[in-house]
Amino acid sequence: MNSFSKIATSVFVGLIGGMVFTLLHLPLAWLLGSLFAIVIWKLVLKKEAQIHPSMRNGSLVIIGYMLGISFTYDTLIQMTKMLPAMLMSTLLLIGFSIFISIFLARFTGISFKTAIIGMMPGGFSQMVILGEEIEDVDVTSVTLFQLIRLLSVIYLVPAIVRIDWFSHIGSSTTFELGQIVEANNIEILLFVVVTIISTWLAVRFRFPTPYLLGPLLGSAIFVISGFTPFQLPNWIIVVSQLFLGIHVGIMVDPNKLKNWKRFGVGAIVSSVALLVSTVSIAFFLVWLYPVSLGTSFLSSAPGGIAEMGLTAVAIGADMSIVTGFQMFRVFFVLLVVPPLLLWIFKRDRIRLKRSS
Repeated sequence: MNSFSKIATSVFVGLIGGMVFTLLHLPLAWLLGSLFAIVIWKLVLKKEAQIHPSMRNGSLVIIGYMLGISFTYDTLIQMTKMLPAMLMSTLLLIGFSIFISIFLARFTGISFKTAIIGMMPGGFSQMVILGEEIEDVDVTSVTLFQLIRLLSVIYLVPAIVRIDWFSHIGSSTTFELGQIVEANNIEILLFVVVTIISTWLAVRFRFPTPYLLGPLLGSAIFVISGFTPFQLPNWIIVVSQLFLGIHVGIMVDPNKLKNWKRFGVGAIVSSVALLVSTVSIAFFLVWLYPVSLGTSFLSSAPGGIAEMGLTAVAIGADMSIVTGFQMFRVFFVLLVVPPLLLWIFKRDRIRLKRSS
């Protein structure tokens, strides 16, 4: 089967999964449905799946634009005031991850280095790459832990926030989003140009997840400057979720799941424990700010910007606050945590060599 046939088949399988989830009225149907279908296609039916990089990148650009236009000048001011809370929630989440990693290491018998990198709420690929750079780290186990954490968050968080009391606790939102009114052709063209340029700049300067953060930042700056954004057609959002779900499903590599019987239970329990810890952070944020529990939970959940942003849209949470918190955590975890861990592990290695 050539590449075109594999891509076409993968899209068809993803469509079937999305339609089934839609008929079952499940959350994020096109994202989670296509993901689930591709995983079954690969792991159960032993078939190959493939998607072109441009399809994955294009879906992230669309989602990034959609999240970026939720920002206004007023929400920017409110988020500036919430920076201490962003730092606090990020540090608490990292602290919980480290605490859980201690028990994970003891339960599975792996090294603490492997456990902490496996549970760190950063980007999937970035944490795997970090594991490759550190001695005595089992990269296969890191891949498994990160994958289970990612899938647990993607599937469990949308289900959790649909619980009624999540929408009833706290204020629904006091931070108004900019209303999307009909933009003229010139403004639509300007937004397209800005999205393309900001994406190119993010790739050029090697931003984490550049195809998402580039258009997100570019469109946000444009809206804050006073330009009127345009609403994306619903079918484009569906296609972006479909392609993203297929991409995440393809990341599930059967060859990297050989140790799942040994580590799977520990990884699942650890991921659930991390989500429970996130709920406690969410309650604290509700106590500090007039936001709903759903908004605060999605803001602090250890998921990706795209996934949590889409979930915020689905439940009517404050998308700009969720995106702002998630974006802050991504930059902090990817820019601060890796060099800090490398420094700590290097220091311990030097100390052990001196003692021996």
